[in-house]
Amino acid sequence: MTVRLPERASPDCHSINWEDELKDYNIRITDSSSIDSQNNTGGGRVTSAAELMFEGGARPPNNGVAAIGFTLQIVGKPRGEFGEPKERATCNEAEYHALVSGLRIALHEGMDEITVRGDSQLVVRQVRGEYKTRESGLEFLCNEAQVLTKRCDGFKTEYNPCV
Repeated sequence: MTVRLPERASPDCHSINWEDELKDYNIRITDSSSIDSQNNTGGGRVTSAAELMFEGGARPPNNGVAAIGFTLQIVGKPRGEFGEPKERATCNEAEYHALVSGLRIALHEGMDEITVRGDSQLVVRQVRGEYKTRESGLEFLCNEAQVLTKRCDGFKTEYNPCV
């Protein structure tokens, strides 16, 4: 898996060792970067918000060579872009793998409010519980995504046909 991070950051930031942060996910860094400092001086509870946009696909669409990708924008940090090939999957399985991988990293980074956007209406509605999951492979992946979302204080999914 590869992550591309912005080459430059604002002058009032401190460095972070992204290799240490992401080594558990077998992610290779292609550019070095840093994160912006963010201070909460309000004295209240600090929330960590993130936006996750996921994408998956396969060729041919049913059980072909697949790939997943997602971007993760954590408030106060550069956007991370992640991608990885998968040997075989359907398009819907690839979409779920992208979503689950992104959620795992967001939660590992301590995010408690996550907005998820994806162009798979099926995946978004199944995760919300609006559609039933009939295929066993998708049911397992949907359940995994739903378990991960329950670990968030705030979770929102949005269908975005133009991701």
